[in-house]
Amino acid sequence: MLGKAHDAFAAEFDELIAHSDVPGVSLAHYRTVLRHLDDEPLRASQIVGRCGVSKQAVSQQLTQLDAGGYIVLRPDPSDGRARLVELTDSGRRAREVVRECCVQIEQRWAAMLGADDEALRRALTTILENRRPPGC
Repeated sequence: MLGKAHDAFAAEFDELIAHSDVPGVSLAHYRTVLRHLDDEPLRASQIVGRCGVSKQAVSQQLTQLDAGGYIVLRPDPSDGRARLVELTDSGRRAREVVRECCVQIEQRWAAMLGADDEALRRALTTILENRRPPGC
């Protein structure tokens, strides 16, 4: 059931983002890259370490976000082999829109369930706080 709920969330997210001013951004872009970037540039390797997906997956996301103008990739002056990743203004806007989409979905689902936002948030928080570690 949770898998189906996740699929429903992703479909609703895709619909909202398609009608936004950042239609080229996916939930994967946010999960893999955008949520890890703030005002300071990060090395691509740091993003890999934070997001828990493969180096290749991050590299693909970085290429797509760079092509879309959401990030800038440049060599790290302290290590020519490393790349620095920095948000552009469009990237900051994309991150904001994604967060807004998530809030809209959460609010709609809470209303659909007849619960206030806090009840749904408490239930999800309880699930996340009590999940089993990987490998169990």
